[in-house]
Amino acid sequence: MYYVVIEVAGSHCIARLIVDSVFMEDDDSPFWMTPEERLLNKNDRLTGETKETDKQRSQTLKNIAQAGLQLPRRRFSVKDLRRFTSQHGIATTYQKQLKEPGNTIERVRRAARRQRS
Repeated sequence: MYYVVIEVAGSHCIARLIVDSVFMEDDDSPFWMTPEERLLNKNDRLTGETKETDKQRSQTLKNIAQAGLQLPRRRFSVKDLRRFTSQHGIATTYQKQLKEPGNTIERVRRAARRQRS
């Protein structure tokens, strides 16, 4: 179910699309599944596939600290950090496990977020 909330902020009107989730906490949805299927599909499942992903800035800084290296200055762009780590033999990517979403409230919320953006 969708509904729109209109807020007035000064001289501006803001319309927000609100999405009610299809699956409630105590709901037995989706109705076409047996109870066993609902339990099997409730949570996300790992697909067994991986994808090579760049490390985030915080992960890169943590790896530099674990290697015992000192950065020459306080602030670095991500590009400079990657260059620094590659010069010192620290990996800049990692293997991310891919997931298949289950039939949970989070799946519906993720779909609603994708729809809004």
